[in-house]
Amino acid sequence: MSGRKAGARRTAFDWDASEDTSALQDAELEALRAQVQDEALRKTRPFDAADLGSNGTDGDLDALLYPRRKHARTQVRHWSDKERAEMTDRDWRIFCEDMAITYQRTWTLKKGEEAVDDKSKDNNNARTALAPATAHTVAASARYARPARNWNEMGLSNELLEIVLSVAKYSRPTPIQMAAIPVVNAGHDLIALAETGSGKTAAFVLPLLNFLPRTEVYSPEVSHDGQNPRALILAPTRELAQQIQAETLKFTAILGHRVVCVVGGQDIDVQAMALREGCDVLIATPGRMVDCLERHMVVLDRCDYLVFDEADRMLDMGFDAQIRAIMQAVCARAGLDRRGERQTLMFSATMPELVRALAKDFMRTSSCVHITIGEAGRSVARIQQRVELIASEPAKLKRLIELLESCDPPVLIFVNTKRGCDMLLRSIEEEQSSRRGASHDGTGGRGAGSRKMCRLRLAVMHSGKTQSTRQELLEKFRRGAVDALIATDVIGRGIDVRGVNHVINYELPSRIDTYVHRIGRTGRAGALGTAWSLATPDDAPLFPLLIHQLRSTHNACPAELLRLCPSPLHPRDDF
Repeated sequence: MSGRKAGARRTAFDWDASEDTSALQDAELEALRAQVQDEALRKTRPFDAADLGSNGTDGDLDALLYPRRKHARTQVRHWSDKERAEMTDRDWRIFCEDMAITYQRTWTLKKGEEAVDDKSKDNNNARTALAPATAHTVAASARYARPARNWNEMGLSNELLEIVLSVAKYSRPTPIQMAAIPVVNAGHDLIALAETGSGKTAAFVLPLLNFLPRTEVYSPEVSHDGQNPRALILAPTRELAQQIQAETLKFTAILGHRVVCVVGGQDIDVQAMALREGCDVLIATPGRMVDCLERHMVVLDRCDYLVFDEADRMLDMGFDAQIRAIMQAVCARAGLDRRGERQTLMFSATMPELVRALAKDFMRTSSCVHITIGEAGRSVARIQQRVELIASEPAKLKRLIELLESCDPPVLIFVNTKRGCDMLLRSIEEEQSSRRGASHDGTGGRGAGSRKMCRLRLAVMHSGKTQSTRQELLEKFRRGAVDALIATDVIGRGIDVRGVNHVINYELPSRIDTYVHRIGRTGRAGALGTAWSLATPDDAPLFPLLIHQLRSTHNACPAELLRLCPSPLHPRDDF
């Protein structure tokens, strides 16, 4: 039974009407309602100067109406819309991500070791170990030098900047140039890993030329007959050394610095004469550089700027002993270790253990910056890689002919041996002769591809050719007098030939890093390119890493290749 019990007492409230506060509460509520309405009306009606005071401006009006709008707009601005002084740590982090720039910790001391600072004089009492790189924060990298977003932020002299923009016509720096040049200008040692075709040459040549006018002339206490360059650039091959010289001369022809290149295969007496005439920048291959030192043609007492270009390639070619002999000559000033007085740069595409050991012995501990552009050892994304599995050598030659009929020159064809280059040239020339004969007697060869094949101008380049012949062939290939160049790995690294649309690996190399450098001859300086590889079952040892390379660069992997190698391997750490 619900309801109130019968006879239950009612609650009585004892209060007076004067104690009623509802009227006051109603008045306060009405005042608050009027205030809200006035605020809403003020935001919708037009403003006049009286609302802002006698000095009211549009900016004041925006600040009054939308006090957070300016702050919000500043927060969402892209780094490219900001002045350098406005860049925050977050902006620099986004910039580095956009440019694929990674700063890394290079040096880690082993237990019981002491750091070798920039002014160290004893290389034997303080040794360091180059540890595997770990990601460096952008904020920490600021202790070295922030990257430059354009040429105006590089810190180059006005004269050099004018040459860069007007003479060399470099419109926009590449990521390796953005990251490396400010670091070098700040006086740090540098290890730079960058994909092939990324503009590494200008990344060390420009700060070198920026450095030369500022340096004081060194007067040795002991006189000698040799020449004293201020900078030494070492390259693994003659062709790369000459290419660096040509790039450097674009700037030194105006600035007035003297550049000398000494490489094997040329008359050493002529090179000695060039050195006697004076030398600010010396470019050399390791073998010829040792010859010059042994003949007392050059002394490195005042060499304060040292560059290793393609350092991994030099060591892979067996130049470790020559490099260490050169370094001893650089360091041999009054018997002192000059590590603290010398700036050393290493540019490479990979970081094998031999390069780590070289850096450990000859680079400064507390002032070495390690920069990686993209992913070390990976080919550029602009290169389309196509791998075809072919069963026999005759079928491979037939496929090569088809590619030469369809690909626009210049085309670079890689073969593993000198003999293989010569044999392939003869096979293609025989095919050309056969087609010309068929065209003359009317039995065939009337298609556009066949006519193109008959007119194709070919040449062979390998270490069996003299230096002058190789240089002449390379120049013909550059200017379009040769359509297809058949070459060994003598041209596989560092050589820059603009406009190479297609690279063909007629024979695959035994190492994946060699493959990466071969295909890097196309897709240079922002251009697109295609790399063809004609694989056979004999190339099976390379297939696991080749599959990983294709997948990591988002290129199609042939089904036949996957059937032969279902479990691709990841590259080793020293790849």
